[in-house]
Amino acid sequence: MSRPFSRQRRAERQRPAAADLQSLVVKALYEGLMIDDEWAAPRANGFTWWAYRLAQHVEATPFEAPDGARGCRLHVWTDVVAGVRGAEQAVGLLAPVNALQSMSASSFDPASATITDSLTAVVYEETADTLMPVVAMAAILQNTAAHSHAHAMAEATGGCPAASQHPGSGQRPEMDEMLTLPADMASNAGTEASAFAGDLVSRLGPFAGQMGLCANGDPEGFTAEVPCTGPLTTAEALDASGKLQPVDSALVQVGTDQGHPELGAGALVTMRLPFVLAPQDAAAAANELNRLELDPVPFSTLGAWCTSPEGDGCAFVSFIPSTLARPGLLENFLVWDTVRARWAGEALTRILGQ
Repeated sequence: MSRPFSRQRRAERQRPAAADLQSLVVKALYEGLMIDDEWAAPRANGFTWWAYRLAQHVEATPFEAPDGARGCRLHVWTDVVAGVRGAEQAVGLLAPVNALQSMSASSFDPASATITDSLTAVVYEETADTLMPVVAMAAILQNTAAHSHAHAMAEATGGCPAASQHPGSGQRPEMDEMLTLPADMASNAGTEASAFAGDLVSRLGPFAGQMGLCANGDPEGFTAEVPCTGPLTTAEALDASGKLQPVDSALVQVGTDQGHPELGAGALVTMRLPFVLAPQDAAAAANELNRLELDPVPFSTLGAWCTSPEGDGCAFVSFIPSTLARPGLLENFLVWDTVRARWAGEALTRILGQ
């Protein structure tokens, strides 16, 4: 399993048991969300809580990587819509919704007729301190987005908002003030420069070189080719006669010059697959990739699959708000997208072959 870049060295001490890391990340997220105990309920390996009408669930599953490293998959999901009657409408609706997600994905499950917002973070012992604040912010943004689009999604798909209540405290009468955080961020939208621009983006070029990637960039953005369906990138696809062979790479881009319409400045990380699809097939494939990422995968799923801007392919999009800017974070996203590209190439080949 590939591990993300970390600027923190592993402490010279006895490594904790996997169960200890599991408890650590669950506790860190519970405290990071500043949850009132009366609105939370324990569940196996985690908890469920109500910021308002919709339930958000957290589960942590420990594992040991092939190299012996202790890790934990922290899965966070929010129930959004139940009783969906229009499967085609749901799939078509989620493609543009996911293009504007931050670090979660909305997916439609035809078996349960539900729409769920979800993310998974692969946390290691040496990355927990760095990654958990990012996961906490991602969980807040997920919860807020789910509450904001539940009614519209339900109406568009013939379902109903997946409202529920605490088993003991009942229905929460007022929303947790945590859900107002994105609105506070939006108040500065377009007025501030990205905190990722400059040094944090410039570090990606040398790091990509260490990974053996073909890349280029400047203080405002970065582009790299990563293997997808084969070993060839555009730079490697020219044969001796100068003829271009089929390109097997996906394109990863990081941009800091265009903010999110609701979250303000930050970094937009996009990975596009080299598959050309009809628009309806692209939307269906994006939904299926989001659903497949609900199963254990060897990377964090902090983002969403959607259709490409042209509508003829699939892209994975993450938006990281400026408030999370710190050394090493963009490198993590590059590592995850590099592993994701190969996984997605194999997955989409199977999907299209069915």
